[in-house]
Amino acid sequence: MSERLSFDSAGDPKTPLFDHGALPAVAMMACLPARRTPMTSASDPSPKAATEPHQGDADSADIQSVAHPQEPAAPSRSLLLSVTGVGKCFVDGGRTRWVLDNVDCAIDAGSAVAVWGPSGCGKSTLLRLIAGMAVPDAGAIRFHPCNEPPFEMSSASERRRIAFRRRRIGFIFQFFNLVPTLTVAENVLLPLWLNGLMAQRDAALARLDALGVGACRERFPDTLSGGEQQRVAIARALAHAPALVLADEPTGNLDGQNAATVVDLLWQSAADAGSALVIATHNERIGDRADATIELA
Repeated sequence: MSERLSFDSAGDPKTPLFDHGALPAVAMMACLPARRTPMTSASDPSPKAATEPHQGDADSADIQSVAHPQEPAAPSRSLLLSVTGVGKCFVDGGRTRWVLDNVDCAIDAGSAVAVWGPSGCGKSTLLRLIAGMAVPDAGAIRFHPCNEPPFEMSSASERRRIAFRRRRIGFIFQFFNLVPTLTVAENVLLPLWLNGLMAQRDAALARLDALGVGACRERFPDTLSGGEQQRVAIARALAHAPALVLADEPTGNLDGQNAATVVDLLWQSAADAGSALVIATHNERIGDRADATIELA
């Protein structure tokens, strides 16, 4: 994105820190308007706040990880994100378990990378660490914004992580996590409202048409099919033109036909927006399609 983050002399962001990816689900419901009437005005919906439910770490299986580039990145691409020696552990019955151990990878701007591996291997945990929703117990995660100093996600304060994530990252969840009391249009416009980017409203809503759910703008999430909800979630994640889109098993709850369609739309939408895409999956076909894979076993 072209908009720069602004921090005060203490290193904290100057902008308000409502974050739809940092608060628990109970707080999300407490902050949302209690209504079921679609908003028909073309003006700013100004919802109060929304959140993405906290995702737990993967199971306790010890793993080793290694990145396997499949083909060289295009020469015009620049480094967006570097992950160096990252590990995440927890204590289980007095024993330390490493969910992730010594993960290394580099992600270029505009590239598509698959985090591949069986269920429970730590894919969701890695995405949460990259997004700054949790911090690693070892290693470093560093972003390299264009024409700006590097941003150390792994060592930044929670306030700075929230501000960076809100502006630079879009997140697509396996279970959609659309705000149930907001219409489809309001869900998509929420990141713009949080970031003060309502001037991008028309482009964000037009993406619903491109994804085939433009006719659903005034409907509520619980009236949509699983495939429709995931398309709306893609539109929401891309609304603020983030540098990076993280997709956590986005086809895990879809049938085969819907899953293939959603993957095609996700890939094309991220490419059109110029966003790098990191997608966690246990589907080998998705891994084969990516520019590179991070394999967790």
